[in-house]
Amino acid sequence: MHVTMICADNENWAIGLRSISSVLKKEGHRTKLLFLASASLDGGNGVEKELCNALRDTDLIGISSMSRASKYVKQLSGALKPLGIPIVWGGMHPTLFPEDCVDHADLICRGEGEEFMVELANRLSSKDDHKDLPNGGYRENGRMILNEIRPLIADLDELPISDFSFDDEYRFADGRVVKMQASSFASGNILFSGSRGCVCNCTYCSNSQLKTIYRGKGRYVRKMTMGRFVELARSCREKFPKA
Repeated sequence: MHVTMICADNENWAIGLRSISSVLKKEGHRTKLLFLASASLDGGNGVEKELCNALRDTDLIGISSMSRASKYVKQLSGALKPLGIPIVWGGMHPTLFPEDCVDHADLICRGEGEEFMVELANRLSSKDDHKDLPNGGYRENGRMILNEIRPLIADLDELPISDFSFDDEYRFADGRVVKMQASSFASGNILFSGSRGCVCNCTYCSNSQLKTIYRGKGRYVRKMTMGRFVELARSCREKFPKA
């Protein structure tokens, strides 16, 4: 299955999306990454035609966003729905505010997306029902249905290194969808993480809500082993030697 994943935030590193891409590839699926934060959907500017061309060979569309890009995702989803390709919206906003998202996608994903996206792609490939997928949510007969949250990924070492292959990766620039290269990243610090979760309980932060959502679903704060962390850092250095 060919899965196109769209980052709606102004964030080229997109560590979460790249992790999902690497897991999908490991399971035999093809992926394409689109970074569209600068694509204005104001009509009459050819953007929608560009997007349709970029998605013509796609079987599944995944969109990821924080809350700040939620309005943009709603516009984007509306523009893409005529293609008839299933759309799943994941990321922090659907996780925390599913009621604001279920009417703008065929399916939403709450929480970690690696296992969810792999299982969804597998089921769609075999034409099996996918409405019972853990982490999934949707609207049916006027009711919002939220499936059970699946356990957190316990062993981060099992995840493949995030996808920075740039094999099939694009961004929107000057009114067109163009190929992205490693050189598109400014020199400076390399962004990567060897852990997930936070030990703090700041009331102004989303972690307080996430801890409630994931209560009873495993250890919230997880870390890679030191060996895996070094392997990840070495891989990033090789990919971005000038950073």
